[in-house]
Amino acid sequence: MATRKLPKNDSLPFGALQLLAPPVRLVSAALWKVLKQKDVMQYGVVEEFVTSACETVPGLLTPRHQGRLTLGLAARLILELCRTQTDAKVITPHLERIRVPVVASSSSAAPKKKDVKLLKTITNFQVLIQTLLRDPAEREHFFKERFLVDYGSAFDQELEKLLWEFLIRLDQLLPVPSLAQTVSWLSETPPVLEECAQAATQPQLLKLLLQHQTCLGHLEPAASLPPNMGDSILTSLSLPLSGKVELDPATGSDAGQTVSCITPAIGLLSGENMPVVVLARV
Repeated sequence: MATRKLPKNDSLPFGALQLLAPPVRLVSAALWKVLKQKDVMQYGVVEEFVTSACETVPGLLTPRHQGRLTLGLAARLILELCRTQTDAKVITPHLERIRVPVVASSSSAAPKKKDVKLLKTITNFQVLIQTLLRDPAEREHFFKERFLVDYGSAFDQELEKLLWEFLIRLDQLLPVPSLAQTVSWLSETPPVLEECAQAATQPQLLKLLLQHQTCLGHLEPAASLPPNMGDSILTSLSLPLSGKVELDPATGSDAGQTVSCITPAIGLLSGENMPVVVLARV
Protein backbone atom coordinates (compact mmCIF):
# COMPACT_ATOMS: atom_id res chain seq x y z
CA MET A 1 0.00 0.00 0.00
CA ALA A 2 1.43 3.37 -1.02
CA THR A 3 2.12 5.92 1.70
CA ARG A 4 0.66 9.36 1.13
CA LYS A 5 3.09 12.17 1.84
CA LEU A 6 1.82 15.20 3.68
CA PRO A 7 2.58 18.63 2.23
CA LYS A 8 5.75 20.11 3.72
CA ASN A 9 3.97 23.03 5.37
CA ASP A 10 0.86 21.10 6.35
CA SER A 11 -0.19 21.51 9.98
CA LEU A 12 -2.41 19.47 12.24
CA PRO A 13 -5.77 20.82 13.40
CA PHE A 14 -5.45 22.14 16.93
CA GLY A 15 -7.75 19.45 18.31
CA ALA A 16 -5.60 16.72 16.79
CA LEU A 17 -2.41 18.37 18.01
CA GLN A 18 -3.82 18.37 21.53
CA LEU A 19 -4.00 14.59 21.34
CA LEU A 20 -0.41 14.32 20.13
CA ALA A 21 1.62 16.94 22.00
CA PRO A 22 1.85 17.20 25.80
CA PRO A 23 -0.15 20.23 27.01
CA VAL A 24 2.84 22.14 28.39
CA ARG A 25 4.83 21.63 25.18
CA LEU A 26 1.82 22.84 23.22
CA VAL A 27 1.72 25.99 25.36
CA SER A 28 5.48 26.44 24.87
CA ALA A 29 5.07 26.18 21.10
CA ALA A 30 2.27 28.75 21.20
CA LEU A 31 4.41 31.16 23.24
CA TRP A 32 7.24 30.76 20.75
CA LYS A 33 4.89 31.42 17.83
CA VAL A 34 3.71 34.63 19.51
CA LEU A 35 7.27 35.95 19.61
CA LYS A 36 8.26 34.76 16.14
CA GLN A 37 5.14 36.31 14.63
CA LYS A 38 5.70 39.48 16.68
CA ASP A 39 2.17 39.40 18.04
CA VAL A 40 3.09 42.14 20.50
CA MET A 41 -0.38 42.48 21.99
CA GLN A 42 0.03 38.93 23.36
CA TYR A 43 3.41 39.62 24.97
CA GLY A 44 1.68 40.22 28.29
CA VAL A 45 0.42 36.63 28.27
CA VAL A 46 3.95 35.38 27.58
CA GLU A 47 5.37 37.53 30.37
CA GLU A 48 2.79 36.28 32.87
CA PHE A 49 3.53 32.65 32.00
CA VAL A 50 7.29 33.13 32.35
CA THR A 51 6.88 34.95 35.67
CA SER A 52 4.53 32.32 37.09
CA ALA A 53 6.76 29.42 36.05
CA CYS A 54 9.94 31.07 37.36
CA GLU A 55 8.31 31.89 40.68
CA THR A 56 7.26 28.26 41.02
CA VAL A 57 10.64 26.90 39.90
CA PRO A 58 13.31 29.55 40.66
CA GLY A 59 16.00 27.60 38.81
CA LEU A 60 14.31 27.80 35.42
CA LEU A 61 16.17 31.05 34.74
CA THR A 62 18.54 33.10 36.83
CA PRO A 63 16.93 36.24 38.29
CA ARG A 64 19.19 38.22 35.95
CA HIS A 65 17.88 36.58 32.79
CA GLN A 66 14.31 36.33 34.04
CA GLY A 67 14.31 40.06 34.74
CA ARG A 68 15.60 40.93 31.29
CA LEU A 69 13.09 38.67 29.57
CA THR A 70 10.02 39.78 31.50
CA LEU A 71 11.00 43.46 31.38
CA GLY A 72 11.67 43.24 27.65
CA LEU A 73 8.29 41.62 26.99
CA ALA A 74 6.41 44.09 29.18
CA ALA A 75 8.26 47.08 27.73
CA ARG A 76 7.59 46.03 24.16
CA LEU A 77 3.87 45.72 24.92
CA ILE A 78 3.80 49.09 26.67
CA LEU A 79 5.55 50.77 23.75
CA GLU A 80 3.07 49.25 21.32
CA LEU A 81 0.19 50.56 23.42
CA CYS A 82 1.87 53.95 23.62
CA ARG A 83 2.37 53.98 19.85
CA THR A 84 -1.29 53.34 19.09
CA GLN A 85 -2.90 55.43 21.85
CA THR A 86 -2.17 58.00 24.55
CA ASP A 87 -4.57 56.85 27.26
CA ALA A 88 -2.55 56.79 30.48
CA LYS A 89 -5.30 54.80 32.19
CA VAL A 90 -4.59 51.91 29.83
CA ILE A 91 -0.80 52.11 29.94
CA THR A 92 -0.10 52.95 33.60
CA PRO A 93 -1.31 49.59 35.01
CA HIS A 94 1.19 47.81 32.76
CA LEU A 95 3.99 50.05 34.03
CA GLU A 96 3.02 49.36 37.62
CA ARG A 97 3.12 45.59 37.05
CA ILE A 98 6.83 45.58 36.21
CA ARG A 99 8.76 43.87 38.99
CA VAL A 100 12.41 42.96 39.55
CA PRO A 101 13.04 39.29 40.43
CA VAL A 102 14.61 38.82 43.85
CA VAL A 103 18.07 37.26 43.94
CA ALA A 104 18.09 34.33 46.36
CA SER A 105 20.48 34.75 49.28
CA SER A 106 22.73 31.99 50.59
CA SER A 107 21.50 32.76 54.10
CA SER A 108 17.86 32.97 55.11
CA ALA A 109 18.74 35.78 57.51
CA ALA A 110 20.49 37.88 54.87
CA PRO A 111 18.45 40.59 53.12
CA LYS A 112 17.19 39.70 49.66
CA LYS A 113 18.98 41.45 46.80
CA LYS A 114 17.65 42.95 43.59
CA ASP A 115 19.41 43.65 40.31
CA VAL A 116 20.50 47.29 40.61
CA LYS A 117 21.02 47.64 36.86
CA LEU A 118 17.54 46.32 36.22
CA LEU A 119 16.02 48.70 38.79
CA LYS A 120 17.74 51.65 37.12
CA THR A 121 16.55 50.52 33.70
CA ILE A 122 12.95 50.28 34.90
CA THR A 123 13.15 53.81 36.31
CA ASN A 124 14.56 55.16 33.03
CA PHE A 125 11.91 53.37 31.01
CA GLN A 126 9.11 54.70 33.20
CA VAL A 127 10.43 58.24 32.71
CA LEU A 128 10.50 57.66 28.94
CA ILE A 129 6.90 56.45 28.85
CA GLN A 130 5.67 59.31 31.03
CA THR A 131 7.41 61.76 28.70
CA LEU A 132 5.85 60.18 25.62
CA LEU A 133 2.40 60.32 27.19
CA ARG A 134 2.85 63.93 28.25
CA ASP A 135 4.55 65.40 25.17
CA PRO A 136 2.94 64.69 21.75
CA ALA A 137 5.90 66.18 19.86
CA GLU A 138 8.41 63.96 21.66
CA ARG A 139 6.14 60.98 21.12
CA GLU A 140 5.92 61.60 17.39
CA HIS A 141 9.67 62.08 17.07
CA PHE A 142 10.46 58.98 19.13
CA PHE A 143 8.29 56.61 17.12
CA LYS A 144 9.36 58.14 13.83
CA GLU A 145 13.11 58.38 14.43
CA ARG A 146 14.14 56.18 17.36
CA PHE A 147 11.69 53.34 17.84
CA LEU A 148 12.85 51.01 15.06
CA VAL A 149 16.49 51.75 15.87
CA ASP A 150 16.31 51.05 19.60
CA TYR A 151 13.56 48.42 19.62
CA GLY A 152 13.98 46.79 16.24
CA SER A 153 15.41 43.44 15.16
CA ALA A 154 18.27 43.37 17.69
CA PHE A 155 15.82 43.88 20.56
CA ASP A 156 13.52 41.17 19.19
CA GLN A 157 16.40 38.73 18.79
CA GLU A 158 17.44 39.17 22.42
CA LEU A 159 13.90 38.43 23.54
CA GLU A 160 13.84 35.33 21.33
CA LYS A 161 17.10 34.00 22.75
CA LEU A 162 15.93 34.42 26.33
CA LEU A 163 12.48 32.96 25.70
CA TRP A 164 13.96 30.03 23.77
CA GLU A 165 16.28 29.18 26.64
CA PHE A 166 13.33 29.36 29.04
CA LEU A 167 11.25 27.03 26.86
CA ILE A 168 14.13 24.58 26.41
CA ARG A 169 14.66 24.41 30.16
CA LEU A 170 10.93 24.05 30.79
CA ASP A 171 10.90 21.17 28.32
CA GLN A 172 13.88 19.66 30.13
CA LEU A 173 12.01 19.91 33.42
CA LEU A 174 8.92 18.20 32.02
CA PRO A 175 10.02 15.20 29.94
CA VAL A 176 7.24 13.11 28.47
CA PRO A 177 6.74 10.21 30.92
CA SER A 178 6.77 6.63 29.77
CA LEU A 179 3.55 4.65 29.72
CA ALA A 180 4.65 2.80 32.86
CA GLN A 181 5.26 6.08 34.70
CA THR A 182 1.92 7.45 33.58
CA VAL A 183 0.13 4.33 34.79
CA SER A 184 1.86 4.55 38.17
CA TRP A 185 0.92 8.23 38.60
CA LEU A 186 -2.68 7.95 37.42
CA SER A 187 -5.22 7.87 40.21
CA GLU A 188 -7.75 5.06 40.18
CA THR A 189 -10.44 7.38 41.49
CA PRO A 190 -13.30 7.63 38.95
CA PRO A 191 -14.20 9.32 36.72
CA VAL A 192 -10.64 9.26 35.35
CA LEU A 193 -11.45 10.16 31.76
CA GLU A 194 -13.47 13.24 32.71
CA GLU A 195 -10.75 14.48 35.03
CA CYS A 196 -8.05 14.01 32.40
CA ALA A 197 -10.11 15.92 29.85
CA GLN A 198 -10.53 18.87 32.21
CA ALA A 199 -6.94 18.97 33.48
CA ALA A 200 -5.67 21.51 30.95
CA THR A 201 -8.36 24.03 31.93
CA GLN A 202 -7.22 24.26 35.56
CA PRO A 203 -4.20 26.60 35.98
CA GLN A 204 -3.51 25.37 39.52
CA LEU A 205 -2.69 21.94 38.11
CA LEU A 206 0.20 23.40 36.11
CA LYS A 207 1.78 24.76 39.28
CA LEU A 208 1.32 21.38 40.99
CA LEU A 209 2.94 19.67 38.01
CA LEU A 210 5.94 22.01 38.00
CA GLN A 211 6.49 21.51 41.72
CA HIS A 212 6.24 17.73 41.33
CA GLN A 213 8.73 17.59 38.45
CA THR A 214 11.18 19.88 40.24
CA CYS A 215 11.53 17.28 42.98
CA LEU A 216 12.59 14.68 40.39
CA GLY A 217 15.76 16.64 39.60
CA HIS A 218 15.43 16.83 35.80
CA LEU A 219 16.41 20.50 35.65
CA GLU A 220 20.10 21.37 35.34
CA PRO A 221 21.60 24.58 36.82
CA ALA A 222 21.06 27.77 34.83
CA ALA A 223 24.60 29.02 35.44
CA SER A 224 25.77 27.97 31.96
CA LEU A 225 23.97 30.89 30.29
CA PRO A 226 26.20 33.77 29.14
CA PRO A 227 25.92 36.44 31.88
CA ASN A 228 25.55 39.22 29.29
CA MET A 229 22.58 37.56 27.55
CA GLY A 230 19.80 40.15 27.42
CA ASP A 231 21.99 43.14 28.27
CA SER A 232 21.13 44.86 24.99
CA ILE A 233 17.50 44.90 26.13
CA LEU A 234 18.55 47.02 29.11
CA THR A 235 20.66 49.21 26.83
CA SER A 236 17.67 49.96 24.59
CA LEU A 237 15.36 50.60 27.52
CA SER A 238 17.91 52.94 29.16
CA LEU A 239 18.43 55.18 26.12
CA PRO A 240 17.34 58.82 26.49
CA LEU A 241 15.06 60.39 23.91
CA SER A 242 18.13 61.58 21.99
CA GLY A 243 19.00 57.94 21.32
CA LYS A 244 22.70 58.58 21.90
CA VAL A 245 24.66 55.82 23.64
CA GLU A 246 26.99 56.97 26.40
CA LEU A 247 30.59 56.17 25.53
CA ASP A 248 32.87 54.21 27.79
CA PRO A 249 35.20 56.82 29.37
CA ALA A 250 38.07 54.33 29.34
CA THR A 251 37.86 53.44 25.65
CA GLY A 252 35.82 56.24 24.12
CA SER A 253 33.51 53.77 22.41
CA ASP A 254 30.67 51.41 23.17
CA ALA A 255 31.35 47.72 23.74
CA GLY A 256 31.72 45.63 20.60
CA GLN A 257 29.92 42.38 20.05
CA THR A 258 30.62 39.10 18.35
CA VAL A 259 28.21 36.39 17.36
CA SER A 260 28.37 32.82 18.52
CA CYS A 261 26.02 29.87 18.66
CA ILE A 262 25.14 27.68 21.60
CA THR A 263 23.61 24.26 21.50
CA PRO A 264 20.18 23.91 23.14
CA ALA A 265 19.91 21.78 26.26
CA ILE A 266 17.66 19.29 24.47
CA GLY A 267 16.02 18.87 21.08
CA LEU A 268 14.40 21.84 19.42
CA LEU A 269 10.74 22.57 20.05
CA SER A 270 10.25 23.53 16.42
CA GLY A 271 11.96 23.08 13.09
CA GLU A 272 13.37 26.60 13.17
CA ASN A 273 17.01 27.32 13.95
CA MET A 274 18.18 28.00 17.46
CA PRO A 275 18.39 31.75 18.10
CA VAL A 276 21.90 33.16 17.93
CA VAL A 277 23.52 34.20 21.20
CA VAL A 278 25.40 37.49 21.29
CA LEU A 279 28.48 37.48 23.49
CA ALA A 280 30.23 40.66 24.56
CA ARG A 281 33.80 41.02 23.31
CA VAL A 282 36.29 40.95 26.17
